[in-house]
Amino acid sequence: MARLLLIAVAAFLTFEPAQTRALPEITGDLTRGPFAVGFRKEVLTLPPASLSRPTTVDVFRWYPARAADAPEHMRLADYYAAQGDGAVDGGSLQAALRVDMTDPPGVTDAMLADALEARLWAIRDAEPVERPFPLLLWTYRDSIPTMQPLLAEYLASHGYNVAFAWPRDRVPAFPWNQDLTEQERRDALAAQVDLLSVTLDSVVDIETVDGGRVGLLSWSYGGESAHGLQRLRPDVDLVVGVDANLVSGWVYRDAADLANLGPSELVAPHVLLRHGSARVGGNETPVPEPLGRVAGGSWYGRFPALHHGNFNFPGGMLPGVLGLDTVSGWAVGGEVAQRGYEAMCRLVLQFADAFLGEAGAHPDTIAEQSDDLVELSRFAPIVPQDRP
Repeated sequence: MARLLLIAVAAFLTFEPAQTRALPEITGDLTRGPFAVGFRKEVLTLPPASLSRPTTVDVFRWYPARAADAPEHMRLADYYAAQGDGAVDGGSLQAALRVDMTDPPGVTDAMLADALEARLWAIRDAEPVERPFPLLLWTYRDSIPTMQPLLAEYLASHGYNVAFAWPRDRVPAFPWNQDLTEQERRDALAAQVDLLSVTLDSVVDIETVDGGRVGLLSWSYGGESAHGLQRLRPDVDLVVGVDANLVSGWVYRDAADLANLGPSELVAPHVLLRHGSARVGGNETPVPEPLGRVAGGSWYGRFPALHHGNFNFPGGMLPGVLGLDTVSGWAVGGEVAQRGYEAMCRLVLQFADAFLGEAGAHPDTIAEQSDDLVELSRFAPIVPQDRP
């Protein structure tokens, strides 16, 4: 018996617990703001209004929340599940994330699995802070919950409501892959703008949303619907484009429409943060000429080292966090990818504070912050209106 006891003690002393692999810090070097972050998905049936029929949409909302005692923060996998209406198996999630990262060389299934399990800041259905905060509404571009979760959470943690709506019967498809006539393209854009406008009316009715301080966020081809909505809605105070086609590269309207844009169609202040890499196509990205005609003033940030794929979370932040130096032709990898995405997030917050916040910096002082990551310039500056 004594011998068995000695063996048991020796086994206990030499036991090494299984090592748990450390998950990547997918929020990088961004600092969460003073608020906890809530995330909520709601299904709304929007009234017909200008729409041709009632439309059911998924509305994803990030908002300032009360701190929880033992919060369970959202994993990246939870965002994929929320966007896809429920849990899916790990293999499918890995395949989806691989596609969103454009399958960079060197990414392994283990890297993808770790990234999906890593935690962000949001807490599902957390109790909101009970006072009104400004609203930033994402415009019409699919997959925002999985492609831009960190930017949305970052803004919410600093005192913003962030919302995105997508029709439940709408299958995501790139507009340039659709066989549409010129009139059908125009009709499709008009329907997007109508949907956004009715969504905006519904979201500003929420008690914790300040309907007097509204901005638009756009990414990629979502810039065109942002342009249409700011023309339609005088209550839009700011338009921010994250490498978006706000005033260039339109896919629903013609080049002639772009060329004829004037101040009467470019009303709200515009901020366009854009890639400057010549990696694809061999030409650096020029400044879109219509930015000089924005009645409310415009600010332009050029990221010389980045390309279009770096302006979303899987293509911009994750390659840097995971240590991938070689990525797809539509992005760059390595440390600059992470630093660039983080700089973009900080600039969006600074400009939102300037136009929607209570004590933000003047936008012209932001435009003086050019560094090795971004070159900032301004056109026809304005002084933000005082807020009550």
